[in-house]
Amino acid sequence: MNELLFDPEIHRKAGRLLGELLADYEIDVSNQPVFPQVNRDAMRAILTEPLPERGKTLEELFQEFRDVVVPNSTQVAHPRFLPYVLPSPNGISAFANALAGTLNQNCNLWTLSPAANAIEQRVVSWFHEFTGNP
Repeated sequence: MNELLFDPEIHRKAGRLLGELLADYEIDVSNQPVFPQVNRDAMRAILTEPLPERGKTLEELFQEFRDVVVPNSTQVAHPRFLPYVLPSPNGISAFANALAGTLNQNCNLWTLSPAANAIEQRVVSWFHEFTGNP
């Protein structure tokens, strides 16, 4: 099997690791600063990292996300973050994004994604109804 493709057991493992990360993040986000004290050395390391000779394990990737990405990111899910453009995420949004990413639908034409197109039309119609228009 191609090393870049997950077999079913690796998919399950990645799902468990992701679920644990999401739960830990939501529990801890209010203890984090809203705006990070950027670790410039970590950012420099990302910007200068050579192309790896081998891929990282799932555990290494998730640990790097926890250790480097999260602490150097603005915590828009923080209760004290006052959104100005994007809404604060909630617990279900990460799972919804995972589902959308799994299907990776192209919504340009109905025939390319009938279900996604129907859902989009219905959600847009709900917004239309909120405005008081039939």
